[in-house]
Amino acid sequence: MNNRILSYLLVPLLIVSCDTSEDNEYFCESTRISSDNSTKLYFQSSVKINKNGMCLYHRSTEYCSVHGKTIDGFIDTSDWDKNLIHSEKYLSSVNGENYIFNVSKKYELRKHINVETKQIGDALHFSFEDKKLIPTLPVKFANEESILIFKIAAIENVVYRYARGDFVTHKTPKVSSNDENNIFKYLFKEKDEVIFYYGSDKYNAIKSFVNGTYLYTFNKINLSLVSKYTHPTYGSDGIYRYQCEIWKKQKWYQFP
Repeated sequence: MNNRILSYLLVPLLIVSCDTSEDNEYFCESTRISSDNSTKLYFQSSVKINKNGMCLYHRSTEYCSVHGKTIDGFIDTSDWDKNLIHSEKYLSSVNGENYIFNVSKKYELRKHINVETKQIGDALHFSFEDKKLIPTLPVKFANEESILIFKIAAIENVVYRYARGDFVTHKTPKVSSNDENNIFKYLFKEKDEVIFYYGSDKYNAIKSFVNGTYLYTFNKINLSLVSKYTHPTYGSDGIYRYQCEIWKKQKWYQFP
């Protein structure tokens, strides 16, 4: 009987002693104040590193990469956007004490989506669902990225998912009216006009969706994790700073 009890005690200890994993795991947390200064927001992540690769807790999932090899990551399988597919690719590397996890965002048109593209003179013209995008793309600026951005603009010009208005190169001058009794002007709101052309603010905003990149940098010495977005928008600097600590895993015999 005593030998049987002793064997039960030895098994977990043997399992622990055989754990030769070289992974070092860290728990990281960042705090921010909400835009209305009323709420403290907490952002959490975890990092796992070794000499060969890195794992990062991103989008509520742990993604692992071997240094120098790109892997497919998040793919949006929902149909909330019926025109575009959203996906990400990951690549990790190490530079001294810094472990870097690169998240590259990618937007593509769904296979059944067709944005008509025609070259007229020195510009490309785009139409979606028979509605023409007024701004055109000069051929001298045309490449795979810029054409995709204009195609997304043509879709937004119809769907109004983000823009909430018609894409134009210049705003239409407002016509003043002295008729105070004209009740119709209060019943119908004038459509918003979105200034769009190659290199405009709206162009760059769409560009941030097409090829935006998150850089997560974990420093092993400072125990810090910094997340930086290469194309921040809406007044944000796109930087999140996390403080990390070694993740201490409790064994069954360490529970209180």
